[in-house]
Amino acid sequence: MRSQDHIIAQGIMGELQGFVISPQRLPILYKLSWGCAAALLMFCSFFAVSSASQRNTPLEKDMMKTNNNTVAAIGIAVFCVLLAAAFFLLKKRAAPAAPNGPQPQAAGARRRRADRSAMEELMRRAPEGASTASVAPRSSFLGLQDAQKKREEREQRREQRRKQGEATAAAAAAAAAAAAAAAAEAASDSDDEGAERERLRAEREAEEERIAEEKRKKEQEEYEEWKART
Repeated sequence: MRSQDHIIAQGIMGELQGFVISPQRLPILYKLSWGCAAALLMFCSFFAVSSASQRNTPLEKDMMKTNNNTVAAIGIAVFCVLLAAAFFLLKKRAAPAAPNGPQPQAAGARRRRADRSAMEELMRRAPEGASTASVAPRSSFLGLQDAQKKREEREQRREQRRKQGEATAAAAAAAAAAAAAAAAEAASDSDDEGAERERLRAEREAEEERIAEEKRKKEQEEYEEWKART
């Protein structure tokens, strides 16, 4: 009877172990809050710069637009990196460490061995020739089998949830990396467009100076011809 109560108590403790929340996961909320605050600050800075650029000259507006695109791309990249880091920390805190990984499996194996030993002990103690006395050990045996089956099902579901969490974190990290690459490419395209505009403006100014110089030379020649005639 004592061994049966001990087995039932072990089963209850095994069920309660799945509901314990580790306090080490609480700092993740603070990291996520800091990441959201940084993203909000970058968005406010971008909005302030864009509103200030509306009061500048057209050339300054083009330069400010290029700078704003660069700042926005860098902000998006930083936000994606922060988001990927938050997912990585969440995965690292949620998953067990490598040295401590085999402990839950070892504990489950020990519980199964203890249940099996208890069932064998109950079967040995049952009288061989008394059918009425074998009803209680048989029911206990069936109850222990059901408890063990439920425990194995819970472990399988827990393992599936852990794998799904790892897959989700990996997908989020890949999406963040792709977004960062796209933002960097957009920033480089904006820089190339700004350089092309500067080159065209320099060529236009050089052409205007050449035309003005030719006009001054022509006026000087006409003046010298007029002076020679007079």
